[in-house]
Amino acid sequence: MLKLSPTCKDYIWGGTRLHTLYGKPMEGDRLAESWEVSAHPDGPSIIASGPMKGKTFSEYWSENHTEKFPVLIKLIDSAEALSVQVHPDDDYARHQGDLGKNEMWFILDAKPGAFLYYGFRREISREEFLRRVEDNTLLEVLRRVEVAPGDVFFIPAGTIHAIGAGILLAEVQQSSNLTYRVYDYGRGRELHLKDAEAVTALAPVSVPPAGQKGDNPRLLARCNYFTVKELTVTGEGRITLPEDSFGALLILEGEPTLSCNGETLSCRAAESVFLQEGSPVCRVSGDCRILITTK
Repeated sequence: MLKLSPTCKDYIWGGTRLHTLYGKPMEGDRLAESWEVSAHPDGPSIIASGPMKGKTFSEYWSENHTEKFPVLIKLIDSAEALSVQVHPDDDYARHQGDLGKNEMWFILDAKPGAFLYYGFRREISREEFLRRVEDNTLLEVLRRVEVAPGDVFFIPAGTIHAIGAGILLAEVQQSSNLTYRVYDYGRGRELHLKDAEAVTALAPVSVPPAGQKGDNPRLLARCNYFTVKELTVTGEGRITLPEDSFGALLILEGEPTLSCNGETLSCRAAESVFLQEGSPVCRVSGDCRILITTK
């Protein structure tokens, strides 16, 4: 087991809750994202326990694998709305030297009335898309969804989307940092309209539903790149990984103790632990909720 320490990101829309609720380091007056489990060169996690303490997670991964680590797990606090944006698939991303970006959001907290944009309300033409980008009326055709804790959204590559203000969420995504901004509320940041036009799906998104809230573990998302489940433990529990898969654990709530292969780790909310492939059953003690990401 490896406990990980995140790389933290300060973007203009960030808030303070990752610091005030979870103690994530904040150098300025805001903290937008903590990259909890990451081997991406733009922000690798740091190993915080055991004999490899102090190494980057990307160093550990590259020493033991030939393929790229496939996922990136974040916590995100949006005090202000994020830009309306879209991500490419693998084929399009390849010419920019990165992976595509399919992702999943799990809502942890939301202020009253908080919402996000999730694809289009109806199918539109390429001409209407470009016209609405030009005359700043794109928001009129986006699907606006109010959110509450426990809500799950899977965002396939090519789906236009935006996190609104007042939302705290966990994100599981492909290990990619490619984002094409389409609309940014007049903030003056660069837009990426040529790339966005090339990759945006112009019909409403249609994805399989997540598991039922009474399921334990509850399936949140499954695609070719990752599977995500939410495990609720009361007293004692166990985590068994699929064959030949790693396990990336994000503690959502509680202060559990994890025991695996003769090792024991004490954890608290918003901490992350990595289980190597082939790990035996991981025993969990204490009331908690854990986000489990596997291949």
